[in-house]
Order: sequence, then structure tokens, then C-alpha cells
Amino acid sequence: MADMIRMEAVYELKRVFTVLNEDLDAALMAGREEPNQFAHRTLIRTYFAFVEGIAYQLRQVTRASLEGTDKLTQGEMALLREERFQLNARGEPEAKDNYQSMLPNLLFSVRCYVKNHGATYVPDTSKSGWWSMKQAVAIRDRITHPKSAMGLEISDEDANHFVLAAGWWKETLMEMFKACGEADVVFKSQQ
Repeated sequence: MADMIRMEAVYELKRVFTVLNEDLDAALMAGREEPNQFAHRTLIRTYFAFVEGIAYQLRQVTRASLEGTDKLTQGEMALLREERFQLNARGEPEAKDNYQSMLPNLLFSVRCYVKNHGATYVPDTSKSGWWSMKQAVAIRDRITHPKSAMGLEISDEDANHFVLAAGWWKETLMEMFKACGEADVVFKSQQ
């Protein structure tokens, strides 16, 4: 049963990746054909849908794979379920939605996913790409929650942060998958 749930979660990860990657390719192509502010904003929104969608799916694969094991703490499992508990008016525990800030949640997603494979990998947050990811999130927030027309403009500096952030995320995913693949090989050789 657990293997079936994990297979379904992996399949969903692949499907979500395909759809969001196609969206990203289309947004990139549209921006190349007609580079303008709308295209820049659309690319940034589409890119962050990709980042957050993939991070969510990584957490779901981890949850499907490790729920009921001793490899995750209760806190990690609650975060993977995106829930928190509080007491209701009758003094009974009640689950509530628990959404985390994007950047810590990205790091958490990677950290939990590698546990799924028994791998060791920690994203490198000392690189300029991580700092640019922080800037890119601020840019995304600025254009999705506009306070002024000026705030909707994407500057060359903004675009540069976005490019460096995208590179950091891609490199992080590739390194994470490599570490997981290496751990899988070691695990299979020990069986």
C-alpha cells in the first residue's frame, strides 16, 4: 500500500513538473518574441509557480514515502502535511492550515526529500544565487501584491537577480537528485 502511494506521489511530481515546465517554456518563448514588461512579469510569476509546485511535490513524495517511519520527526510530518494544531473553543486540538515562508520551505523540502533516499545534501546558501533568490522572491511579491505602478516595473537588475536565482534553484535540484541517485546505488548494492 505504501509503495502504491509513493508511486502515485512520484507520478504526480512528474506530471506537475511537465505541466509547469511547459508553462515556463511558453513564457520564455513569449518573452523572447515580444520582450516587454508584461512578458517579464508573466515569466516571473510562471517561474515561481514552477519553483513552489516542484517544492510542494518533493514534500508530497517524502510524505508518501516516509509517513509511519521513524525517519521524520512529528514536527517534520506536521509541516509536510501543512498543518498546525491549536485548541478550539471546547479545549480540543484542531488542525489548521500552516503555510510557511517560501525560502525556508524550499530548504525544508530539499532537506526532507534527501531523507527519503538516505542521502546527505544541504543546499549551498552561501552562493550569490541564494541571495538573488531572496531578491527574486521580493520582486515576485512586489509584482503579485502591487502597491504602485513603479513597483510593477522589472528592471535589468531585477532580471539579473531572477536569472541568478533560477540558476541556483536548478543547480540545487540537480545536486540534490545526484546525491539521491548516489545514495540509491549504495542502498541497492547493500541488499
